[in-house]
Amino acid sequence: MKFRYLFFIAAFGALFIKPPDRFSTSSIAYDLEGDFPEFVCPVLYTITARPLTYLGQGLQSVVFASEDGNYVMKFFFVRRPRTEWRWSIPSPKGLWLPYAEKKRKLFAGKNQRRTRKAIDSYSVAYNLFKEETGLVAVHLGKTNLGLPESILIDERGNEHRIDLDRASFIVQKRCSQERLEPIAVECLLRKKAERGFTDRHPGFKKENYGILDGEAIMLDPGNIVYSEAVLNDPEPEFIKTKGWFRQWQER
Repeated sequence: MKFRYLFFIAAFGALFIKPPDRFSTSSIAYDLEGDFPEFVCPVLYTITARPLTYLGQGLQSVVFASEDGNYVMKFFFVRRPRTEWRWSIPSPKGLWLPYAEKKRKLFAGKNQRRTRKAIDSYSVAYNLFKEETGLVAVHLGKTNLGLPESILIDERGNEHRIDLDRASFIVQKRCSQERLEPIAVECLLRKKAERGFTDRHPGFKKENYGILDGEAIMLDPGNIVYSEAVLNDPEPEFIKTKGWFRQWQER
């Protein structure tokens, strides 16, 4: 009788509890077309001479660190892997293959649009907000530059090889995120407003900021949007974002 219960529990888990997705190179955006900044990055050959190790991932990208600890490379997702265990209870519709395929395409399209918006934001940030984001280089579309192959070590220790000429990625200076200095962060938020940037989504997220050489750096500019109105009158934007930051501090 005990074994029957164990079998039932195992079967239930297999049907309704889904494990985290494993990192796969098929999740990365390849062969994108667009009017992107020119890719110039002499340090790339030093960074890719050794495997890069997994640091983490966000909604739009996965991050790997260089062996010397000075740089990170972010690869943009075309499909974001899930990182947590989750319940997955199929509805009657979900068991119908045409409906499931339609739903899959809908979510794929949504992910691609989100990624494209983030890539466009990184492109603008590289041109107008480069020092404040720690960006070294952006490779956002397909090229034929003969770039070196990159070896990535994922969170499970598995090795993946990436064709950098085809992949959408950025190279960024690695920052400390242990403690954010309020004065430095507010100084960065003022600069952001004065350069004409607003946010696509409201709120302050600590994981999007870091400290480099005593200065605050925006680690993830994928949410920013350039606005002539903000450029011409940056003070309301600064007051708004400073308010978000102070609300976060009071939590």
